Amino acid sequence: NPNGKKPGGMPGMPGMSKELSQMAAQQAAIRQQLRQLSESLSEEKGGKQGGNALQEIQELMEQTEEDILYGKISAQTMQRQQDILTKLLESEKADRERELDKERQSKSSTISYDVPEEIWELYLQNKEREVELYKTVPPNLKPFYRKRVNRYFSTFSD
Repeated sequence: NPNGKKPGGMPGMPGMSKELSQMAAQQAAIRQQLRQLSESLSEEKGGKQGGNALQEIQELMEQTEEDILYGKISAQTMQRQQDILTKLLESEKADRERELDKERQSKSSTISYDVPEEIWELYLQNKEREVELYKTVPPNLKPFYRKRVNRYFSTFSD
């Protein structure tokens, strides 16, 4: 190396550990893949709904990369990584649902249920008989409840 620094080292950070530089490189590679995916989604769908979620993830990953490169890994960095994972899982689920929606087609029922007139008349007669049967109120019913029952059954006769 011409300047005598370890690969991946930053000015002011003469000896970044190999693991940290690998983590930063992995973050950058994943972020680049997300950028490509975001661009392809935007072109494919003509919209930016899926791309916006991925753009937000990219921004979080950039912040994490900076934390790794500057050696400022903290609980906030770890929480950000959890947020990134959650958002990636949500994005994957949304993408799966979009693909399923493409496969689904709304089909309205074209079957008509025409009830023959004689069956309909029989149904109405049976209904009237049942209502008449229910109208026979026991004699020990208090007047308040008798009025309520009569009002209820009057809705059927209309």
